[in-house]
Amino acid sequence: MDKRKIDHFLLGAIRKEIGMPSVRYDLTRIKKLERFDFPVDTACFNPVEWLLVEAGDYDLIGDMPNLHTLLFSPAQPFERQALGRLRVNDFSFLRRCKKLKRLDVSATNFSDCRLLLELPALKSAVLPPRSQLTYPEVLEQGGLSAKVRVTPEPTIPVRDVKPPEPERPQFIPMPPGGEADIVLPKPDWRNPKPAPQAAAKPTPKAGAAAEPLQSWNEEAARSREVKKAPNAMIKKLVERYKERTAQKAYSLTIQPEAAPTLFDSKLGGLPYWPQDKPVPVDRSGNPMMLLAQVNFDEAPTAAPLPTKGMLQFFIPQDDDTFGASFGEGQGNFRVVYHETIDRSATREQVAALGIPDSADEAYAYFTPVFRECVLKVEAAESYMPLITDGADAIAKDIARELGMELPNKPLYQALTRGERDYLWDNVPEGRHWMLGYPYFTQYDPRDENSPYDTLLLQIDTDGAGKADYVMWGDAGVGNFFINHEKLERLDFSDVLYTWDCC
Repeated sequence: MDKRKIDHFLLGAIRKEIGMPSVRYDLTRIKKLERFDFPVDTACFNPVEWLLVEAGDYDLIGDMPNLHTLLFSPAQPFERQALGRLRVNDFSFLRRCKKLKRLDVSATNFSDCRLLLELPALKSAVLPPRSQLTYPEVLEQGGLSAKVRVTPEPTIPVRDVKPPEPERPQFIPMPPGGEADIVLPKPDWRNPKPAPQAAAKPTPKAGAAAEPLQSWNEEAARSREVKKAPNAMIKKLVERYKERTAQKAYSLTIQPEAAPTLFDSKLGGLPYWPQDKPVPVDRSGNPMMLLAQVNFDEAPTAAPLPTKGMLQFFIPQDDDTFGASFGEGQGNFRVVYHETIDRSATREQVAALGIPDSADEAYAYFTPVFRECVLKVEAAESYMPLITDGADAIAKDIARELGMELPNKPLYQALTRGERDYLWDNVPEGRHWMLGYPYFTQYDPRDENSPYDTLLLQIDTDGAGKADYVMWGDAGVGNFFINHEKLERLDFSDVLYTWDCC
């Protein structure tokens, strides 16, 4: 796994918010960062494997899709040098913070005001003194809807805050005649204290049954199990959360043992295609290859999805972005619907039309699907992902209904670790879906007025436990969206296709 760089102060802020992130997915749980006054000292604390501490690197903030508050100002200014500032090597990560509403960079070396124009959700910002800013005219041109406050000029020189110096263990001499394994940080040679004696174990009575021996590890394991065991209240919360957010949808599950045919619902491979239709081509006129197809003749679907025919998703054979439109229409990808399926079609006929087989190794770099695989389509319930806006409020409202007394904090912080684990384990997100709730590793690219209100198809990164089947960049997810009314009319001419990754 490639390591990501992170500054000492940023790592400390993350640790204060959610604890140490064991995997990159943990970053999706971060909604605010406001305690940059507790840097992590790597001499005393070893960060997780995928992080490499490097002063000034704050790029990881851009990988927090739900971040809405970013306040660099210290909670205790006097703990930092007077008017000291955090030095950030590059603020370009702000371009990826599309949900950011509150920003305070007054205690940093921030300068480029143009970056504020790329924050669509920004409501308020606090900036450093005007003498430090570049392109300050952005603040007067009226392009910003956010309230912006510029801090006054400092009266004493500003100094950059440095990362903590590694602490070195202090050598403590051992007392004469002392044991080599005894450490006395403040030895008192005049009044040495005797070592505590271990309590004597009672001698079992004659004829009494011997008690079973139990190792410390067994006791510790049992203790952990008790702590992790969810209580009845959190189970009820999960049940009611599912009831309140459930939506009818269809799950698509990879069938590893099934041999794909031309007519299966599947990912990748050679598609079904009738002889009397023109082959879908990309902007350069080259035939496209199959990303996925769903056979509704064999799927238990109902309106608004088709109940018969075949729906297919094509991408170009030489595009390293997998043909994603990101809102630019179907110029470099295509969604095609066949009302009927001609069962007389053969693989040889389709291959003769020039349609490439995406399972061929020659196209491996240009598709997220590693191998052709059959999909099983089943009716299922989709639940609102816990990282979705509004999910936290719903869960806390249910908690109040159940009489759970939670502190006034985000749900992730208000619950115990065992409760959080149970909640996240039992409200699954991601996977392959049609309809239901979409999932994103970064953020939803649609705005509030987007016409693409329905999830047509979601294909998630999928390792299936034994082998890799799908990989979008760095463990991402791909989504196709459509307008609900157009879906009801089976009009697939206007579809939004996008994907993101960690």
